[in-house]
Amino acid sequence: MIKKIVVILLGFFVVSTCFGSISNNITWRIPNKKVMQELLLCQAKGLRKTLCVSNIMQKYDANQKAIAFTKTMQGRDFATKVKELGRNVSYIQTVEIGADHSSGAFLIDSTGKIINLNDYALLKQLNPLIWPKVYPNCQTMVSGNGKLMVVCRYDAKTCNACKAEGRIPVAFLFDKGGKFVKAVEAK
Repeated sequence: MIKKIVVILLGFFVVSTCFGSISNNITWRIPNKKVMQELLLCQAKGLRKTLCVSNIMQKYDANQKAIAFTKTMQGRDFATKVKELGRNVSYIQTVEIGADHSSGAFLIDSTGKIINLNDYALLKQLNPLIWPKVYPNCQTMVSGNGKLMVVCRYDAKTCNACKAEGRIPVAFLFDKGGKFVKAVEAK
């Protein structure tokens, strides 16, 4: 329990100190298939994944900010694309280290809080028909009072295997300083 709290606090510290404005380069691309095999071996052997992954990233010339971001993501993901949205809020695309190389999308607010755009539990609370997308189509808007809103459109499905039946917009709201406030279904 204490170790988990320390990891969360350390992750918050790393994100907020290294990524206050994410214009810094935190991206890393796997140079070749051999490197992905090494990363997968870290997991297969049950080694301390975060340490093992960061050592491999360092070995293959990832910069310290890219390594710090991957440590914040507990060695699961590394950033492949970063876009500054304004108000110190950034959009990040990631690739998950794993056999299927899953991808993800996140927002990081001005405090360093990471918001998973594919958080299944959060999205289902907003609308049970929302079906997460790897990279949801998102647009950024600033309201008249200076607050930032990132609106992402998700597929609406009535069952997991069914085809999409329209789009459901979800607004991720941030205050004037770029701090995440809440997610709501946009009308």
